[in-house]
Amino acid sequence: MSSDKTKIIDRKQLISLVNEGSIKHSWLASKVNVSEKTLTRWMNGSVTRIRLNNLKKLAIALECDAEQLTAESETDSYSSDNNRDILVNELYNDSLLYELIVSSKVRLAISLIKSTFHSKLPSAILASFYTKLGYAALIHRKQKTARKYFDKAEKKIAATGNNDVVFSVNLAFAIMHFIDCDYVKCHARLMCCSDSLPFAGQEEAHYFNTFALYHLYTGHFDDAIAFSDRCISACAPDTPSVEKPLFISTALYLKGAALLLSGNAELARKHCERALVVAEKSSYARCVQLSKAYLAGVCAQSSDVNHAIALIEDSLNKVDEHDLSYSTLLCSAIFVYRRKGNAEKALEQYSALLNVCPPLSAQVAFAKYQMAMLYQHQGKTAMATQAIGEVKTTLKRLGLDYWLLAIDNIDESVG
Repeated sequence: MSSDKTKIIDRKQLISLVNEGSIKHSWLASKVNVSEKTLTRWMNGSVTRIRLNNLKKLAIALECDAEQLTAESETDSYSSDNNRDILVNELYNDSLLYELIVSSKVRLAISLIKSTFHSKLPSAILASFYTKLGYAALIHRKQKTARKYFDKAEKKIAATGNNDVVFSVNLAFAIMHFIDCDYVKCHARLMCCSDSLPFAGQEEAHYFNTFALYHLYTGHFDDAIAFSDRCISACAPDTPSVEKPLFISTALYLKGAALLLSGNAELARKHCERALVVAEKSSYARCVQLSKAYLAGVCAQSSDVNHAIALIEDSLNKVDEHDLSYSTLLCSAIFVYRRKGNAEKALEQYSALLNVCPPLSAQVAFAKYQMAMLYQHQGKTAMATQAIGEVKTTLKRLGLDYWLLAIDNIDESVG
């Protein structure tokens, strides 16, 4: 391509402008009328030159002069250790990696991290990058890989005394333990985060939502509501928390679930509907589908089952089975179909759940209890009794005493 029709991209300046403006890659690519893949190549340096017409559109979108986005030579912009160090600092200090991971651009996040690795990186930066790599693994339900990265992160922070990174690593472990259904270890890590909350920085909202989720699963509904509210407060315009729409939406549907389980179905629905509105404005597909799943559960409980089915089927059609959210969607679907009385569809989703979740998990216990209720309705008493017995065994081993007691109370009222 003729050099008089192209210019060398100044990656550093491009990345800086994107980060400073918290600009979504999908939005910027659409404004320039190129694919996100092309934009990614400009940012990661695999493509070093840009057509003049694209440069002009990029400058307009970023509200800068075209000259600000160009470099004199490729050596200046791409080959020096100094520029690599600049990129390292940008990735460490801003929210770009976080945004890429939560918006499912995991491969790009991993590529950016690995392109910066070298032996002289400070331990705090290495710990932060290992933590992000662990999150990327968790999103695709690769817990063993995530654990390896989190372990490496913890080893790196042992001697740094960097409280911000210590908080981040503890939160990462809390989330991993939660996914593994180890609620004792999850709570211990969350309490470590609580002790260093002044150092949460941009992760404050994430921490509050994680604690809300923990309380929801362990049956402390008032606490779940309180932490959801704290998350929403942490997402106020003058706070440093990142990806605020994502966390506000999550807080709203977690609060909705807690309200539903507390007996306030009407208010629960309002919160879940608000969660979906916020999620759809955020552009995070996973958040949208989870919001629909929680709203589907509320609708099914309120006998609006047809609407619930439409919501959950739409979500399942848009989420890959390897995604972290898939098991939650399946649990919602099983509940919805049980409320509908559709045993065939409930069993289909239950079988799918068994393929992605270990037998000793809260998700499988929840789903098996729904199947037991379905068996009971069909008059299959022996199958229902066996399933409930297995659910109780799982809940006891997981330490979920609230739900174990709740099932016992239901059995007594039926008896």
